[in-house]
Amino acid sequence: MLRFVLFIGLGILAGGGITMLTAPTGSAVWALPVGLMLTILSGVFLGIGKTTGSLSAPDPKLVEAAVGAQRIGLARVEDATATGTSINDVPVYDLDLLVKPLHGPAYATRMRLRIRVSEFLRFAPGSVLPVAILAEGEPDVAPSDDIDERLLSRISLPRSADGLPQRLPERGQLKADGTRAKPLISINPATRWLRVPLFLIALVIAAGAVVYPYRASVMQTVDALQDGRLHADVRDPEVIADALDALREQTGSTAVVEMRVTDTDIWFVSPVSEGAVEADDWWYRRGMLEEYGAASVQPEDAREYFDATEVAWDRVPALIGHAADAAGLSSGLDDADVSFSASRRSIDDIDSDDFMSDIGDVEISISISDDYHSYAFTADADGSNLTALQ
Repeated sequence: MLRFVLFIGLGILAGGGITMLTAPTGSAVWALPVGLMLTILSGVFLGIGKTTGSLSAPDPKLVEAAVGAQRIGLARVEDATATGTSINDVPVYDLDLLVKPLHGPAYATRMRLRIRVSEFLRFAPGSVLPVAILAEGEPDVAPSDDIDERLLSRISLPRSADGLPQRLPERGQLKADGTRAKPLISINPATRWLRVPLFLIALVIAAGAVVYPYRASVMQTVDALQDGRLHADVRDPEVIADALDALREQTGSTAVVEMRVTDTDIWFVSPVSEGAVEADDWWYRRGMLEEYGAASVQPEDAREYFDATEVAWDRVPALIGHAADAAGLSSGLDDADVSFSASRRSIDDIDSDDFMSDIGDVEISISISDDYHSYAFTADADGSNLTALQ
């Protein structure tokens, strides 16, 4: 189970990293600390489990039952190897044992044990220990001082472990009833082909759960990378369409007083509710739409609003090209600062009751500038009548 937690933590870290690269600053800020915590803690516990999982610390009732059933024997320490790990300052050793049960053939096995410095001589190579064989048919043993010496005197240890079968305890401690504690997910090497894909699936699902709210950012970044950019150019008509979809989802409409587009973000002035005159600012960047509160300049008339989807955004790139030609900037357009917006024209008829009100036809405004010049153009909402402003 800890391995699942480890891979989930790695997935959260991966999702957080992807989000940091693709989504707006501050998105999924929880992912990195949570992912690190899960990864580090599960890694630490796995390391502890690897060291302590086979430590010989049997249930005393299990030892008592083994002695009572005369499942006993003698064990000679063939080798003692320090694992390099200490628990509460007590070193952990792997003991290679030759075991001769009272009833049954001898065998070789291994036991992991914490051994204090003062006790090491008792477990040094060549030492003979009375042991209880903890479960019928299992090789697990535990040192015991409660075994009748008369029974032990009937046991004769082989001179050597050569040729004896090696029976290593399976993973998992023996429980009081003699059964072995099993992990929820088998870690048998024979099932690795099934286990590894499950761990990878857990990683992918965890990463996907983090990334899912920012999937638009990720997809835009994937497309941008194909063009040699890390982030999408939001002046792309397809990105503008995504932004308008996000605005509709958040506000219920695509009505705006003004919509301004640069290479990195889109600014909307949108009504606070359907039919309202009051407006809020909304910003779309890296695939995410965020509300920034009351607009600094409020509309005076509901007629200032228009439907942003009715603007021919797909014709703007061609308009920019024509505008750059007119300004003589075609060769250096990549280095120029290009932005555009849409809003209603002001009524210039001095005899109209709406003179100077921003309720006229919708127009597209294009701004192109370099280090030395600035140019402005307008066009109708359908992309026609490109006009240079003086």
